[in-house]
Amino acid sequence: MTSISSLWTTLDTTVQQWLLQNPGTMVLPRTYVNRIEAGAGQVLNLDEHGEYWLSPEDMLFLKATRSESPYSMRSPSPRLHPHAAAPNFGYPALDPHDKALDQ
Repeated sequence: MTSISSLWTTLDTTVQQWLLQNPGTMVLPRTYVNRIEAGAGQVLNLDEHGEYWLSPEDMLFLKATRSESPYSMRSPSPRLHPHAAAPNFGYPALDPHDKALDQ
């Protein structure tokens, strides 16, 4: 059986961030299972719903990694920083002077 700790360096940052920002989870959703299998080239041991249950070893590894990570819940995400610019969600700027900000 493949563990998250053995695959950690091959996981994309989206999966790593999700695992670190969801400390109470015990099941890896199918969306992230697909990303892991595609990126690592390995098949995980899945349940009948296509989900991967984190082992006690995985949980301990994530707990240790979480304490060292900039993506842990203890530190604010760079995207959620209070002084960060708000996204425009693809809408054009209303003020012509703001066009420079949209680029």
